[in-house]
Amino acid sequence: MRGASILLSIVLTGAIPSQGRDVVAVDLRGANLTAADLRGANLAGADLTGASLMRAEVAGAEFWRTRVDGADLRGVRGLTRQQLSSAIWDAERPPHLDLQLATFIKLWSRGRMQTLSLSKANWWGADLEDFNFTESNLRGVVFLDANLRGAGLQRADLTGALLAGADISGADFRGARGLTGAQLVAARWSPEKPPLLDARLHLLRRLWEKKRLSGESLAGARLWGKDLRGVLLRDANLRGVSLIGADLTGAYLLG
Repeated sequence: MRGASILLSIVLTGAIPSQGRDVVAVDLRGANLTAADLRGANLAGADLTGASLMRAEVAGAEFWRTRVDGADLRGVRGLTRQQLSSAIWDAERPPHLDLQLATFIKLWSRGRMQTLSLSKANWWGADLEDFNFTESNLRGVVFLDANLRGAGLQRADLTGALLAGADISGADFRGARGLTGAQLVAARWSPEKPPLLDARLHLLRRLWEKKRLSGESLAGARLWGKDLRGVLLRDANLRGVSLIGADLTGAYLLG
């Protein structure tokens, strides 16, 4: 246990991975972390293949892109669906889990996430193509650069969700709650297969594609790396908009 504790010391006080930050990549394959106190630990990118975390405390720990192939997570305290779904494993070697979470990962592997509470999950860069999130609580979920092509998000609560860079081609957002124009335009989609939206956001999508958004509210939008050449944003509400890496050549922003 002492060796494992030394290895973990560099991640115990870490924070959630942020854009541009290297992912923590600690090799803990086969480690014996039984009953370890990992509360708040940053295990992002760590390799826990075959490790034993039985009865460990993991409340608030970060599992983004953590490998848990064959890891023993039975009896782990504080482990949530959000943490588990942000981890990765080979389908042929899933982690060992108590019944409730074992059932959850079976549903996850089939993309059947409807009517679940998954708020604040970190699915940055995740492949969620054709997942069904109908009527789920997705408040504050991180979908940065995620693949949401064809996903079903009807009547889901997307309040505060981060969609910057996410591919939402063909995704169904009809009836979604909390979805704003700022979230929509921060995402991306194929013009041949746009997302399905309620009337107000459908109109905004059409205007966005034509680069004519005068008078619209895009407050707080994260338009990172967007092609905004020639876009007309006269009198638009751009309060708090982030334009890092955006191309604004010929854009009209006055008003």
